[in-house]
Amino acid sequence: MNDRINTAVNSKVSFAFDDASTLSLGENAKVNITKHIYDPDQELRQTVVQVSLGAVRFVVTKAKSKDSTFEVITPAGIAGVRGTEFVVFVEPSGKTTFVGLEGSIETIPMSPTGRPGMPQIVSRGQTLEVSEYGKAAWVTKAPSNLLQKAKQETTIQHTIFPNRGITEAQAEKAAETAKVARLAHDAEEKNNTVPGGGDLKTNPMPNYKENFS
Repeated sequence: MNDRINTAVNSKVSFAFDDASTLSLGENAKVNITKHIYDPDQELRQTVVQVSLGAVRFVVTKAKSKDSTFEVITPAGIAGVRGTEFVVFVEPSGKTTFVGLEGSIETIPMSPTGRPGMPQIVSRGQTLEVSEYGKAAWVTKAPSNLLQKAKQETTIQHTIFPNRGITEAQAEKAAETAKVARLAHDAEEKNNTVPGGGDLKTNPMPNYKENFS
C-alpha cells in the first residue's frame, strides 16, 4: 500500500500482490497503490489502484469474502473487479480505454467534478472508451489490433540467466567503485557550474569499468 510505480521508455515491469493478483506496466506508465488490505484467513481483499498514465494489465484473483473489493481508478473512470483479466490504457489527456481479456469488469465513467455516469460491463473481447471529460461511448467488440496491442504492450518476455553469484568481497568492491565514480561525477558537475567560471578546466571523470555478475 502507498507504493508508486513508474516505468520509463522501453521499460516494463510486473508485480504480484500477496493474494496472487498481478499488475504489469508497459512503458511510460504511472501507478499508485492507494489501498491494499489482505486477510487470507477470511479470504478478504480490499485494493484500490490508481492508473494515471500508460498501459497496465491486471490479472485479479477471486476473493470469496463478500466484503472484498478491487478497484482501478483512472482520471476518467473506475473499474470494479471481482476476478478477471483486463488492460487499461490512459492517455496523457486522461482519456481511458478499458479492454477485457477474461471475465468481466464493471466500469463507471467519472466527470472532472466527480459526477458518476452510467455503469457498463466490459467482458472478454470487448472495449470501452471514456473521454477525458468522463463521457463514455458504448461497449463494443474490441478490434483484433487493439487486443494485440493490449497484450504486447503489457507482456514481459522473461529471460533466465545462469546465477553465477558474486562473493561478498566482490560486492563491496563494486559498491566502492560506484561510490568513487559518483563522487567524481558530482565534483565535475560542481566545477562546470561555478558562476563566472569562464574557461575552467576540469579533469575528466575516471572511467571505472567493473564487470561482475
